[in-house]
Amino acid sequence: MNEDDRSDVKPIFPLFPSAGFTPSTSASTQRTESLDWLENASFSTQAVSTVIELQKKVAEYEAQQNQADSSRKAPPEDIQRPIEKKLKMLRKESEMAKKEESKAIKKEEKGHSKKRTKKSKHKHKNKNKGEGQREIVPTEDSFSFPPGKIFLEEIPGLLSEHAYRIDRKRDKLLWTYSSLCKSHIATFRHLTRLCLGSTADNKIFVDNNFKKSKQTNSSSQDRYFSKKNRKFVWSTGVTLSATDSSKDENCFINSHIRLCESGNVPGVSAKGGENVDPFGIMDKSTRLYVQGKGATESEDDDDDNDDIISTSGFQMSDILQKVGIYNRRLRESPRDVDLWLEFIKFQDHVFEKLHTQDNKTPKTEFISSSKAAIEKKLSIFDKALQANPSSLELKVARLKLSEDVAMPGEVDKAWDDLLFVHAGNVRVWRYYLLHHQSKLSGFSVSRMTKLYHKCLKTLIMVMEGRLHSADVSDNLQDGMIDIFVQYCYFLHQAGHIEKAVASFQALIEFNIFLPPSLKNSSTDDKATVFESFWDSSVPRFGEGGARGWAKWMEEKSMSNIATPVISEDTLELEEEIISQQLPKCDTWLRIETLRESFHWLPWRPDVSKNETEEDCEDLDRLVLADDVTPVLFSVVGPDPHFRLMVEFVQFLGLNVRQAVLARGTLSQSSEYGQFLMDKLHAVSSDMRMETGIQVDSTWIPPPSLHTFLQQVLKQGSQVVVDSHQQTCLTLLKIHLECVRHGTPLRELSKHGCKELRKFVKNVLKEPHCRNNLVIWNAYAKMEWQMGKRKDAVGVLETALGMFSQNCADDQYAGLCSLYQTYCDIILGFSPERTLVIGVKDTSTFESARDLALSTLSFLAEGSQMKPGCSADISGSRVLKIRKHFQEKYSKLMENFQTTANVKAADLVLQHLSCMATFDLCAIGTDSALSLFDETAGVCRSLEEMDKEHQPLVRLLREEILHRKLSLMQNVFSTRVMSLDKLRSVLNSNLEQFPDSPLFLDCLVVVESRSHISGRLRRHFDKALSRMGSPVPVIFAILSEMLRQHYVQAQLQDGSSYVKDVTVVSETGIVHRVRSLFERGLEHKAAEHCPLLWRMYIQFEVKYGSTERAKGIFYRSLQQCPWAKVLYKDAVSVFGAEQLQEVVDLMTEKEIRIQIPVEEVDLLMASEPAAALQGESDDGIMLDDDAQSGDGVKSDDGVKQNDGLESGDGVKSDDGVKQNDGLESGDGVKSDDGVK
Repeated sequence: MNEDDRSDVKPIFPLFPSAGFTPSTSASTQRTESLDWLENASFSTQAVSTVIELQKKVAEYEAQQNQADSSRKAPPEDIQRPIEKKLKMLRKESEMAKKEESKAIKKEEKGHSKKRTKKSKHKHKNKNKGEGQREIVPTEDSFSFPPGKIFLEEIPGLLSEHAYRIDRKRDKLLWTYSSLCKSHIATFRHLTRLCLGSTADNKIFVDNNFKKSKQTNSSSQDRYFSKKNRKFVWSTGVTLSATDSSKDENCFINSHIRLCESGNVPGVSAKGGENVDPFGIMDKSTRLYVQGKGATESEDDDDDNDDIISTSGFQMSDILQKVGIYNRRLRESPRDVDLWLEFIKFQDHVFEKLHTQDNKTPKTEFISSSKAAIEKKLSIFDKALQANPSSLELKVARLKLSEDVAMPGEVDKAWDDLLFVHAGNVRVWRYYLLHHQSKLSGFSVSRMTKLYHKCLKTLIMVMEGRLHSADVSDNLQDGMIDIFVQYCYFLHQAGHIEKAVASFQALIEFNIFLPPSLKNSSTDDKATVFESFWDSSVPRFGEGGARGWAKWMEEKSMSNIATPVISEDTLELEEEIISQQLPKCDTWLRIETLRESFHWLPWRPDVSKNETEEDCEDLDRLVLADDVTPVLFSVVGPDPHFRLMVEFVQFLGLNVRQAVLARGTLSQSSEYGQFLMDKLHAVSSDMRMETGIQVDSTWIPPPSLHTFLQQVLKQGSQVVVDSHQQTCLTLLKIHLECVRHGTPLRELSKHGCKELRKFVKNVLKEPHCRNNLVIWNAYAKMEWQMGKRKDAVGVLETALGMFSQNCADDQYAGLCSLYQTYCDIILGFSPERTLVIGVKDTSTFESARDLALSTLSFLAEGSQMKPGCSADISGSRVLKIRKHFQEKYSKLMENFQTTANVKAADLVLQHLSCMATFDLCAIGTDSALSLFDETAGVCRSLEEMDKEHQPLVRLLREEILHRKLSLMQNVFSTRVMSLDKLRSVLNSNLEQFPDSPLFLDCLVVVESRSHISGRLRRHFDKALSRMGSPVPVIFAILSEMLRQHYVQAQLQDGSSYVKDVTVVSETGIVHRVRSLFERGLEHKAAEHCPLLWRMYIQFEVKYGSTERAKGIFYRSLQQCPWAKVLYKDAVSVFGAEQLQEVVDLMTEKEIRIQIPVEEVDLLMASEPAAALQGESDDGIMLDDDAQSGDGVKSDDGVKQNDGLESGDGVKSDDGVKQNDGLESGDGVKSDDGVK
């Protein structure tokens, strides 16, 4: 064939794009260089001639077909009959081939989908047999598709104009998922399962199903979101990058976008150099080899990490990238202990993703994975200790982690060895004590008491220099106070409240009322002299008429002057409970609770009645000197003395937060707070949520405890010298009187308001309170909270008129608080900081803005306040007043940074509040909020630099953010504004203090008003993953319970036919609450929280089953065996069937029992006899043979019976019940309380 003929032919294969023409070499020299395939030896002109012949035959056939269509004549019979026979034969052969092929496919690939369609081999063989099949293709007018055909390849001879189909059965899923169903996607049989170029070491499979077992029937294509596809959600997205040819002419231009990270295109050097791998088929080592480079050590490590594949079969690039970063940083700085601990904590995140990404993880595999995580952490700890062998923090953390996997004896021995070296470290002692306290197997109250005594005795020897330790805490005195408070809370929760109260009394008397003659003596000598004071009958600290140890030493005859406080008798109240004929478990529980509320003070003999210690009926109520002397140690300084008194008040149940910064003296450690939480009011006393679970959400002091607390605060204020400390104790005294009524002040009756007002006025008459502006401010706030707005304004104007001019520096904080309260009242703010959503009254704020500016100008200028002065303030005067505020603020901040005490912190806080209120009225909300943010930032930087005063600075920063939130709540309640601003302030506060009850309470109140719970749940899901205390999980549960309570209330009140029926909604809230409980109790920061376990038991009783609640109770004993409230809750929930078992368990663990079960049986058995005796006294005639049982009461109060029936008894002077005739089973109670 010549060149002319070749130019007239049209190419039919796109593989040869230049077959139809011969380009000129002068025009496209560079283009012909890319057509080197023509030089291939396999290319010849014979192939082209063959193609041309085929094209001619096709053209002839098309011409004949067109003639046949135009003539519309049927083929002759001699031609049509053989064609029909051939068609029938072809159909039979194709059907037989399909059957054979389907059988072969089922045998070869049993796990593959049954809907796959396969092509028949015979079709390919008979494709070109004869031309009759093509000749009978129907025309355009008469064409019809064969039934059951879907793909174009299944219809031979189909013309392009017929290659469509009308689908009259719509598929609505296409509107939703925008893709075809997996059964309509064509799949083809692979001749090989391996990708071309893969080696035996690195096999790359084309079909993932090839690796699966033959018994697996699951489809390989996951169309929708499944657990397997969560890897796309968890993995970090990559940046798509394409090479710009205009910038680099040598770059290889791909026909697609390379899915690789920006700046890391395979084969392209970082400096934009030569492209050694244009097709992207080389690995990293091959590319480096081609470039003549070698891999570094870090790159080798990264390559090793790249080989790690998760259980789901995909590469965790984001996790491994972070692991590589940690490895590199730890190699560079192996002595960074914080980095090691951060890397160990990061392992939780790694295993969490592994568990979440796994498609099917049984419970046993999940438990084993958690154990594997612990083992991996322990191995990292070993490497860290090799680099830091003297790090105490790593040793303690490793011991805490190994408790779950190691043998108990090994862990105990390791703790003992650690304490032998670090005997002077308070933190190690606290971990050691809590480790033994939370083990049910070896727990008993007496054993734990001995361990606490041993701890304090060792630390006393270290503090006095009699014992040398390798590591001594910086502030050993404060640490010993922390351990002492922890010891007292342990005794209180175990039921031995008398010993706890006596320990506090003894330590306060031992230090605050120390005789001057014993000031330089050793602790043992002081304790020896103190025993005589303790054994005397004089009142102790907190009791009426107490004057202290020093006064007793001066006046030995003091014992004849005052008498101790005698506990109230509960006999009448117990008889009233027994007369109700309640079940045995309820009777025991009520009497036990009654005696706990009355018998909290140690029993002492009444000297006036010639009583001795042998007259005590319950020996557990008797606290001897040997019980308190092991915990006595010297506390030096006025601030530690004040802390002891505040800790005592907090221990007795009164919340000290009302004393502004008085709680700054308390222990701020959140690591041990979970052990102290057993009641809900201990978390937040201001919380008002109706959740349906009663776990002591409110606290009302009994009359005897109220009197005792008043004496504690009164005697403490007489001892302290600092004016600020006296003010704090006075504020606590007022707060105690407000709490005594048990209701909010706005709901008090007129009689209650009158009594409270009279009490505060009497407090103001005291010498140290007459000129105390903080007490005046507390009085005005009390009137404001009771709804007496005009009376509150009158009190403030009176106080400001007397003290606003020429105010002393020590009274400036009180003056600022008076101005702040006055402005809040006139601006229309709420005293409870409640949110007003809906219609708001904005007229009060706008009309009183000028009055507030004028009032605050008096504070800035130091002039006397003129009530009602609301003159317009010009812009220049506003700038001048702001300058005065700023200058004063700078001086106060400088003073606080220098001194760093509670008084300086209070000055900064009060001045900042007034300054922010002025900016709110003069400029706007953003300016006021910026002041709080600026001060909080300064405190945060100061907190990082000054480690010694870090707790106080942190407390000040929290109070500043609280004032900021209060200001935002007031503005939101009086002005029309978006809720997003309040949410932003709340979220920023919670980022800094995620465990703050005040912020969490406000968050729940704000978000619970909406039916959309996504925002609240997202916050708690994030907070629970990094919580440091049980507070976030408690509020998360309360928020869900509050929502459940609302749902049930709406279901019951929404329609008339369900009002009297308890409806449990199927909204999934119950399951979510249960998961929150489990998630919180699995965390180390909340697993030993008695309050959380109590809430879980109450929840399961109400919404779950009793059997499930019983299992949770026994789980709680494994973590909190010392908490008596758990045993009492079990009796109240499970009833009489568990009473004896629970009491036996309490007896085994030496938990204090006020009344034995046998005594309850005797009391309940004696009640019918007493009722019968009452009937006989009323005139019922008895038989002569019967003995009446009437008794005569003698002068000494002993009831004497001449004739006693079996079981009747006589109570003698010493309280012993004596029976003349006793049947079997009756008992006599002796003096020591033993039956």
